[in-house]
Amino acid sequence: MKYFGFLAIAYLLFSGCSKNKVDVPAYLAIDSISLSTNYVYEGTASHKITDAWVYVDNNLVGIVELPAKIPISKIGKHQLQIGSGIKVNGITATRAAYPFYKYYIPDSTTFNREQTITINPVITYFNSTAFLYLEDFEGSGINLVTTANSQSTLLRSTSAGEVFEKTASGKSTIAASDSIVEIVSVNDFVLPIPTATAYLELNYKNQADLQILLQANYPSGAKLYSNDLVGLNPSDTWKKVYVDVLNLSRSTNFPAGAYSYNLVIRGVKRNNPAAASIWIDNLKIVAN
Repeated sequence: MKYFGFLAIAYLLFSGCSKNKVDVPAYLAIDSISLSTNYVYEGTASHKITDAWVYVDNNLVGIVELPAKIPISKIGKHQLQIGSGIKVNGITATRAAYPFYKYYIPDSTTFNREQTITINPVITYFNSTAFLYLEDFEGSGINLVTTANSQSTLLRSTSAGEVFEKTASGKSTIAASDSIVEIVSVNDFVLPIPTATAYLELNYKNQADLQILLQANYPSGAKLYSNDLVGLNPSDTWKKVYVDVLNLSRSTNFPAGAYSYNLVIRGVKRNNPAAASIWIDNLKIVAN
């Protein structure tokens, strides 16, 4: 009986070890995801990819904040797909895979137990992406003007410490006695059908609150601002935001029949007795 008990215990231990060994996963490490662009047609390669959407054989394994190391239970050769996650409208609770960035899809990936594969994808825009609006402040003119509501002007700044990248960024300073700057795109654009998708990409740094909204244009000559807007808190460092502008175009105060839209950026100084500046760069409106 003692011998039988020893064998039983040995069997259970061996079985447990074998099972644990079988369950040991491989690991996938992703430190970052980078973007590559054709600058002439697609603008800046700056991005704010915060998450990786990881699929193996078309099955979602996880949505992870970068940098990340995640277990992969499928061992051997499999199809890996990595999507680029962003915060929609800059809100942490509204994360999504950005619909204009291609998934990173290698031919195949071999996962081995207890081994870590490190991949830092470089991705591009989908070829089908339409760039409806681009402004990088690098040309001699600016495709933005201040509105009649504005108490400040928009300038092209080339000063050291005020430029996000390359040679220039846009800058507006609200004087101590004033409270608002309001900027509108010179060129209008047509948003895609409601079932499609459109986003504004924007690099910004701001001492005043920033608001992003749309102006809808009608055949009658009427121009209406959206009730809905995206608000961005002051930041003393450059940030990147992805704004769902198609959702802004569905604002409840927009009657049907708008034939085009203009982008509106508003800086609002609140409870601040001093002058306050905003800096913007690399505006893109992309759609599919």
